[in-house]
Amino acid sequence: MFDEIAEFDPEGGPWGRGYLRARAHVPADSWFYSGHFKNDPCMPGTLMADAATQALSFAMAAYGFTIEHDGWRFEPVPDEMSRFVCRGQVIPNADHTLDYEVFIEEIIDGPTPTVYAALLCRSDGFKVFHARRFGIRLVPDWPMPPGATRHARPRRSARGWPTRCRG
Repeated sequence: MFDEIAEFDPEGGPWGRGYLRARAHVPADSWFYSGHFKNDPCMPGTLMADAATQALSFAMAAYGFTIEHDGWRFEPVPDEMSRFVCRGQVIPNADHTLDYEVFIEEIIDGPTPTVYAALLCRSDGFKVFHARRFGIRLVPDWPMPPGATRHARPRRSARGWPTRCRG
């Protein structure tokens, strides 16, 4: 959902725990405009939320959390509410540049690496989306049998679907 990482500072942000800015170039003829709000096209807030959470996942990877967690996936922290607020619209009147900013608030290392951050999206410099203290974590994705190596890959069925991992 974004095109590039424009800035990453692992000691940046207001709490000194990290800052990341991802950038997306949104042309005026983007596919999503015609499917959202009849007679009032705009970029869906859910797409901005998805891009912001992808940027947070990228920040976790940049910190190195994925190195020892091969085959794991990112997921929102369960049972914790996060409020996503749309503050403005991205409309098809011109091409836009969206900046997704991640302000790291808390980093929890351990068996389930977790990061909490404030997320902000700016369209051409104007704030259009915000989420305060969104949490994301890494969890195992493939069922790993006891004794399997961390580099085990899933076996594929005749159709190419994963069946189970072998060590």
